[in-house]
Amino acid sequence: MIISAIVMPFTSPNSIFGIRIPQTEDYPEVWHRAHVFTSALLSLMILPTIIVIFHMEPRYSFVLCNIFLLVSLIIGIVYAVIIAIPIQKKCKLLKNLKNK
Repeated sequence: MIISAIVMPFTSPNSIFGIRIPQTEDYPEVWHRAHVFTSALLSLMILPTIIVIFHMEPRYSFVLCNIFLLVSLIIGIVYAVIIAIPIQKKCKLLKNLKNK
């Protein structure tokens, strides 16, 4: 989680690491903004994860740590989809203007 939070903002679109959905693959701006946002979410989850690891039973800490990770990633994906909507509209509008 810590390594992902550090590396995410500095990655460029690739096929190995990151949020790979059509919106992030088609628009590099969406890729970058989604990864910076998700990195911030993961950074916020580091302290609660450490607290859970050291102060709860192992079976509960495993589940909660995975929930922290998955919730951060799901929110990052939803954010990428939301910010891609106006960018997609702008690109379609520019494409229509070029065709005319």
